[in-house]
Amino acid sequence: MTKFFKILTTTIAALAAVLALALFAACGNGESEKSDPATTYYFTVVGSDDQPINGQTGGRDGGKVAIQICTEMCVDLNPLGVTLGTDGKVSLTQEQVNTFFASETDVTEFAFHALHVPGYVDDCEVDVKGPGEYTLKLSVPAAHVCESECPFCGKCTDETCTEAVCADKCEGHVYNLTITLPDGSAAANATISIGGFEYTADAQGKYSLDLVAQKGYIGVHESYELVVTSGEYSKTVTIQAVAENYDLTIALEA
Repeated sequence: MTKFFKILTTTIAALAAVLALALFAACGNGESEKSDPATTYYFTVVGSDDQPINGQTGGRDGGKVAIQICTEMCVDLNPLGVTLGTDGKVSLTQEQVNTFFASETDVTEFAFHALHVPGYVDDCEVDVKGPGEYTLKLSVPAAHVCESECPFCGKCTDETCTEAVCADKCEGHVYNLTITLPDGSAAANATISIGGFEYTADAQGKYSLDLVAQKGYIGVHESYELVVTSGEYSKTVTIQAVAENYDLTIALEA
């Protein structure tokens, strides 16, 4: 009987050890389980040189490169604790994707975006169609082309543009004309004829001729001929579209 109890005790102890080991394994040993490739999306963001970018630096989202996933709506991942690694990699499980989109069913088609990477296009994306591996290759943007180029001096007319090639701004091409009679008095309401169009000075004989604003009427040329008249007095003056001084006094002659 004593031998029987010894065997029974040994057997119970062995079973207890097996159960304890099984319970420990079920609870985990402090390490997360590896993602199942069949239900995981793997993303790698590389530069134009095919080298992974460091997603933890250089971006505008708290110093990190911003990433998001989009269907009809977009979800920013960084605020949710999912960031691009120093090796340019990040992975999402199907469960995470569903949670981010608040979907009870599997969302397997969406777009993955990398945003605000300095030196690259503002938004780079890849279309996702099911779990697997995806690579986003950033493209260096084409050099900025000024879309507000002055037709006279070629400089930028858009004061809000901060691109380096647009740093040299057009200061305008406005001739501030002062028209006087032979005795030096103001040629009130004098007529200015240019390119077949006529303009009228004010009571002080002043008129601002804006070549840029009026180019649609007078055309774009290097120089213009003005015929200024007031009663029996007149004068023909040639002006340059690009001049060093746009304050011009025109003294009419008999």
